[in-house]
Amino acid sequence: TFIGAIRAGETLRATPRRGKSRLTPFRPEMSGAELIELVVEQYREAGVEEFDVLDHAPVAVFGTDGIRLDFTYRNETRLARRGRAYLASRANRLHVIVFDAAKLHYFEAGLEDFESMMQGAVVR
Repeated sequence: TFIGAIRAGETLRATPRRGKSRLTPFRPEMSGAELIELVVEQYREAGVEEFDVLDHAPVAVFGTDGIRLDFTYRNETRLARRGRAYLASRANRLHVIVFDAAKLHYFEAGLEDFESMMQGAVVR
């Protein structure tokens, strides 16, 4: 999933027409921990109850400094899934790419291709 060019005041998910979104809007001055929480909130808003951050680290991504986030969760059918997200704030916009798949087999099977794609990912 590619979520790109989120402007200040916008959220990672579309706000429902009725009701108020509980998601925190992006702010360019957010810390790395706050950016990670934006991703966690997105999954929880989608109904995920068990979400665990496995690891996070500063990395060079999209041609700038960013964050790599590794996580696991169970979807609405209780299927264990694993994911990796790259986040970077650049020019007052947030850019996010997420790869997630079934934890058994599919995540590991697709991770190398995802990482190869990320090697050349640049935001202009």
